[in-house]
Amino acid sequence: MDRKLDIILPLIAAIINLSIGILRKTHFSSILIELIVIIIVFYCIGYILKGIIQNIYSESNEKINKPDTKSETKLIDDTKIDDDLKTIDNTEMENNIQNEAITKVNPTN
Repeated sequence: MDRKLDIILPLIAAIINLSIGILRKTHFSSILIELIVIIIVFYCIGYILKGIIQNIYSESNEKINKPDTKSETKLIDDTKIDDDLKTIDNTEMENNIQNEAITKVNPTN
């Protein structure tokens, strides 16, 4: 529908203007001049509206297709935190194992 907006809008305006001119029993030459003016004006309006609508569609499609960098950054930060916690846990376990080994080799009793 938005592809044909610049054609449909002046067509509808011309039909309405022609109907009103016939009902008022206006002379056909004045109706013809009004029709030409109305078609040109509404074609310009339709062309502008078509461009605006296409711009809105393209921006919304870009937002849908573009990944969310904030959530990716948060995921990377969470992964780093998990890695840091694993490193701390591994270091503590190594220290505990070394302390147990030392106490087995050198009993204080």
